[in-house]
Amino acid sequence: MKQVKYLMLAVFVMGMFGCQGKVKQCNDLIAVINQNQEIKTKYGSLDATKAGPKDFIAMADDMDKLKGKIDGVKLKDDKLKGFAKEYQDMLGEVSKTMRELAKAMESKDQAALEKVLKDMTALQGKEGPIVGKINEYCQSK
Repeated sequence: MKQVKYLMLAVFVMGMFGCQGKVKQCNDLIAVINQNQEIKTKYGSLDATKAGPKDFIAMADDMDKLKGKIDGVKLKDDKLKGFAKEYQDMLGEVSKTMRELAKAMESKDQAALEKVLKDMTALQGKEGPIVGKINEYCQSK
């Protein structure tokens, strides 16, 4: 009987720390991902007619830095690791597209500009579903 009590206590304690681990990992990942809002604010106010290739390269650089920050989040939870990778992949696609946009602007290549605009349109809806999955998972018990 005494062993059963200790086992139950051990399971309870492990469960508590396991949840706290998930909560902390969720909070850490979300805090870093939320830094993308700062990037959006910083570059969202750019006047599209006045923005130049350097602006888009700077945005790509900031996206790449954010990808690196996500790497720095210590995640043990496999689902969170998957979500983090998915978000990093999306950031990588955006970064690549911004660099392609800068290159197309510099070379004044109309066909390349049109391709980049199509790519940008396709990327617009990617972030929301990833963030939604993270939030749903992190809010579940």
